[in-house]
Amino acid sequence: MLGKKHLHIEDDDFVIDLLVRSMTSAVGGTINIDIGNEPAMRIDIDRDK
Repeated sequence: MLGKKHLHIEDDDFVIDLLVRSMTSAVGGTINIDIGNEPAMRIDIDRDK
C-alpha cells in the first residue's frame, strides 16, 4: 500500500504504466510530457552505471 505522501494510482492506468516502464529502462535522456501543446512535465534521467 502506498503511503499518505504518495500518489494513489490505479493498477490499470496505461499512461502511468508506460511512464514507469520508460523511466525504469532509460539510461539517460529526457522525457517531455505536453498537454494540449503546452509543456506539463519534464523528467531528466541521468544514470551512472
